[in-house]
Amino acid sequence: MDIRWQILDQARGVFAVERHQGGACDLRATVVRLARGDLLVQSPVRGLTDEVAAALDAVGPVRWLLAPNHFHNLGLAPWQDRYPDAVIVGADPARARLAQKSGRTVAGLDALAPALDARVAVFALAGTRAGETFVDVHDGTERVWIVGDAFMALAQPWTTAVGLAYRAMGFFPGLRVSWSFPRIAVQDRAACRRDLLARLATAPPTMLVPAHGEVVRGPHLAARLTALVEKSI
Repeated sequence: MDIRWQILDQARGVFAVERHQGGACDLRATVVRLARGDLLVQSPVRGLTDEVAAALDAVGPVRWLLAPNHFHNLGLAPWQDRYPDAVIVGADPARARLAQKSGRTVAGLDALAPALDARVAVFALAGTRAGETFVDVHDGTERVWIVGDAFMALAQPWTTAVGLAYRAMGFFPGLRVSWSFPRIAVQDRAACRRDLLARLATAPPTMLVPAHGEVVRGPHLAARLTALVEKSI
């Protein structure tokens, strides 16, 4: 396992702590610098090293640890141990399981709201039992969607144990909605589909930062995501 610090979008204050297996990024904690300089960390990953933590600390103080759903819970306690002033937050459907798995107090998304500026929005998708939550960073020219398990863009290889495990769970290479997301994480597929399609139509992203896989950019990203939602959810 290789933990790396990445600058994803310096201008918009978006960074990442990535866990690489077999050379490919299989899990990512995405870091957003808020207007006052505080850091929001979405999906904290296990194995944070002192070297990567030093790069993170140079950007700003970690104040918020956001679980994007109730599955992404393993890094919450280790990160809060390192950053005891940080508050763990999650969507209401996810909070009970997150608290049980992490052994920590988990605040709702409303606790985070006062810390957000006009560039950054955090919202839970409608119709998910896992509390799937997105971070939306926009400045009028670019819009970045930071997501948990709704979309992923795994690379390869599939020869590693991690790759084979992903395949067994229905995760395949390329930009896609995984087989498991609508079947395990979603409770009301119609509501989730309507919510995603409405957001893609009214506030289309130009950059997708998934918790699993590669960052995807481009002017046709929203159209690609719309097609995936229409096909898979």
